Amino acid sequence: MQAMTLGRLTALATVLALAGCGGKSTFEVSGNFTDGNNNPSAVRTAGLKLSLNGDQEQIDIPVGATSYRFSKRISYGDNYVVKVVRNPEHMKCVEESRSSSGNAGQTTSIIVNVACVQNQYPVSGTVTNLLEDGLVLNNGASTITVNKAAPNFVFPDIPYGAPYLIVVTKPPLNQTCTVSNGSGYMGEAAVTNVAITCTRP
Repeated sequence: MQAMTLGRLTALATVLALAGCGGKSTFEVSGNFTDGNNNPSAVRTAGLKLSLNGDQEQIDIPVGATSYRFSKRISYGDNYVVKVVRNPEHMKCVEESRSSSGNAGQTTSIIVNVACVQNQYPVSGTVTNLLEDGLVLNNGASTITVNKAAPNFVFPDIPYGAPYLIVVTKPPLNQTCTVSNGSGYMGEAAVTNVAITCTRP
């Protein structure tokens, strides 16, 4: 707490010193890109656009960028708002909520990090003619048990472009189950047509 207070006092002292010299201090607005878990990450796909105070300045972010900087500067005391105007392809980006807007002058620089994550969607389907409990399905590290009273299933979200493969790891007693439409690569919509049919041997 003391360190934070000292930092703010130092920033304020710098601002006041500049003001005393007859100038009005200005602040650069910049930030870094993360993977959503505060880990540094480059922008993977094209299309990301950021804005500073709406139409004051908008910048396109190139693929591979790990940081950004607006050319416009914010004067001491003025408000600022950094927004994601357009998401990159197959991803969703969000500004860090605590710093995405405010009043210039509390710190010596304005840093707004942006977290970008791959779009993700679930894989689901229906089991036909399930006469017994205990059907176990698998997709990678995810396992689901399906019972005859509720013969539907939904696997957790899968990132865009990632493969999925639904397999029967344990059939119900005295039945054989086959999978249709159970493999592929995740696109830009949930997969809902996986069909599992169970029969008596």
